[in-house]
Formats: sequence, structure tokens, C-alpha cells
Amino acid sequence: PGGVASGVPELAAWLATQTAKPVYAYADGLCASAAYYLAAATGRVYAPATATVGSIGVICRHMDWSGFLEKCGVRVTHLTGGAWKAAGNDAEPLTDEVKAYLQQPINELHTMFRADVAAHMPVDASAPETWGDGQVFLASRAHELGLVTGIVPGMDALIALINTTKEKPMDRIELASSHPELLAQIEADAKKQGAAEANAAMETQQQQAVQAALD
Repeated sequence: PGGVASGVPELAAWLATQTAKPVYAYADGLCASAAYYLAAATGRVYAPATATVGSIGVICRHMDWSGFLEKCGVRVTHLTGGAWKAAGNDAEPLTDEVKAYLQQPINELHTMFRADVAAHMPVDASAPETWGDGQVFLASRAHELGLVTGIVPGMDALIALINTTKEKPMDRIELASSHPELLAQIEADAKKQGAAEANAAMETQQQQAVQAALD
């Protein structure tokens, strides 16, 4: 189970930056592959006990129709500009060379997937084969492996949990420790706002002084 890989890492990276308010993911039944990629980016994945979670892997399917086409008397000819343009087409078997060519981006995406999950969820990054080799797990096992933050009986229970454990606003020290860049931006914006207000007040005073002199 899963979805198309294109765009998923980018969306997951964006989700991970949305820290103004806590973001939670709820695995309602099945949260696999691309869906889990996005859920993991929140760092807070909750699921009911019967949910299936994981499928951290990449798949590319090739169907070889050459035998069927031969029986039908059909011959397919590819005219290409570029030696690899027709690589992986379904009218001929895959050669070892083409298999290796197609396998490389699959491996790269898989490595990226594992790394992004490990960056946000408390999994054992030293043993990714135990949780990130395409397996799917029920929520209890996923929780043990760090793929699930907690098990809840349903969405209402998760909402109740969130309401009882709302994160307190961070003070300046906590903000400086956790999000120094955000603190710097806030302080810079505050200085700009203060300067703008001061300039506006000065202009008002000058206008009032000029008006008083004319009167």
C-alpha cells in the first residue's frame, strides 16, 4: 500500500516546519508508505489498536508482455534518442543492466524515507531493517518500534488527550533553546514595529507643532 513518491518528501519537510501549533496525525485503519511518510513528519502519530502502520519502502513494478505479444504475432520496435530512453518498457524482459539502472533511484528514495522517519520519530536509527524494510505492523507493535506515539480507541479519544495535554506556551529561554531562528525573527520584527511606531509618533508631533505655530 502507498502512493506516488514524487512530492511526498517535500510536503513532509513542510509539515515538519509547522511548529506554531502542535500538529498530530491519526492513523484511521491504514497509514502506510506515503501516508505514513507525512504522518511521521508531525512527530505525533496516534492510532487505534487495529490500525496497520508502516510499509516504509519503495516499489516499482515491471510487467513483461513480450511472451504474450509474441504469441499474438506483435513485434514492438522502439526508436529512441538516448540509450536509456526505452529502459524498463513492457515489451521486453529486463536485463541485469536495466534492473540495476532502475534499482538505483529506488534505493535512494528508500534511504531518504528511512532518514526522514528517523528524524521525527523515536525509532532505532541504527537498525532500520527492523522497522523500515517495507513491513506493516499493527499499532501495538508499531508503538514498540517507535512508529506510533500512542494508541487511542478513536479520534474523539485523541482530541480529549490533546485537550488534557495541551503544550504550554514557551517562554523566551525555552524559545531560544528550541527555536533560536524563530526568536531572532520575532525580536527583529518587534524592533521594526517599534521603530515604525516611533517614527509615526514623531511625525505626528511635528505636524502638531507646525499647526500650533501657524495658529
